[in-house]
Amino acid sequence: MNELRGETKLDTAITVAVTFPKQGMFISYTAPAPADPATYIQHAVKEYQPGAQLISLNGVPAWAEPGMIQFIVGGVTVQLDGQTDLPSLQAVAQSIVDRASNSG
Repeated sequence: MNELRGETKLDTAITVAVTFPKQGMFISYTAPAPADPATYIQHAVKEYQPGAQLISLNGVPAWAEPGMIQFIVGGVTVQLDGQTDLPSLQAVAQSIVDRASNSG
């Protein structure tokens, strides 16, 4: 298996998605996350979509491209998808990171 591509040694992954129709956004949470989050995110930025960029959410690396931000916090891969601009998605992502940091 290739953990750089998000595969894990477990046979089962669980994803929960929360939709916000009025805001045109949904957030998915997938566990388990890759064992090495920083390497996974850096690889994803280099390997996949042209125009993808590596951003920092107060030290948490994130993969960002128009309409999407993905990062790993607390052993969970979080992906925001939306029909909104990148700064708005980044503000929501930062809020999730901040809350996760404050919860334990």
